[in-house]
Formats: sequence, C-alpha cells, structure tokens
Amino acid sequence: MNKPLKIFIVMALGIALSSCKNKDVTPENKSKEVIESSKTESAKYENEAFKDVIANVTDDEVIITGKARVFEGVFQYALLTQDDEVMLTDHYQTEGAPTWGEFEIVLEKDMTTNSDVVFELFANSPNDGSKIHSLRIPLKN
Repeated sequence: MNKPLKIFIVMALGIALSSCKNKDVTPENKSKEVIESSKTESAKYENEAFKDVIANVTDDEVIITGKARVFEGVFQYALLTQDDEVMLTDHYQTEGAPTWGEFEIVLEKDMTTNSDVVFELFANSPNDGSKIHSLRIPLKN
C-alpha cells in the first residue's frame, strides 16, 4: 500500500472516530433514562414476553397497548379484583415469536371503577397449558 493512501485512511478514521459522541450506554445508565422518562409518561411494564406495556385511561376507556413475543402469537388477559377474582378474561392474537407483535386492548372504564383492579397479561405454556409470563398492571382511576 502506498504512503499517501495509508495517511488518507488514518486521517479518515481519525475524523470518523472524533465525530462519534462518547455516550455511556451501560445498563445502569439505560435504566436511569427509562426511570427519568417514566416520570413524564405513563408507566411502562415489561417481562420476558411483554414489553412497552402502557395503560392509558381516558374518560370512558382504558386502553392497554404494548408488544408481545409469545408462542404462536397467542396470549391471554384478565381483569382481576384485589382478591384475584376474575372479572373478565379473554385472549389476543398477534405476530408469533420471535417477532414482537403489537397489541391494543380496550376496556370500558366502568369495569375498572374498583380502585384495586389489576390487569394481567399472560401466556399458556405450550407444554402443559400452565400460566407463564404473567405481567400484572394495577389500574387506577
């Protein structure tokens, strides 16, 4: 390789590297960013099967949105009292794993008038049908 080409490559690398911002993206800093942003936005809930789950309460509805990565894209949800009494149960179909499929579940606000209502997302195990990946979200008026 000739000398002018080597000098050009070194200078180009130097310019490229100096233009990069030195931003620390360690897991500790990332979690701080999530905590700081959640102060101004609705709380986000997640586990290994559900992420970016938000409950937005309007005047007449509760809208649960998020992403799911579950077997064959099928998961269940339930609305529960504080004592785990089932008020509503249903299922939802989205894109199957390994893709994160988006979902939106709309509930009538009348169903959440009890201050101790919990919305639960979960999947059933493809092996034995047991409840797995449970994510519980408190709903407050």
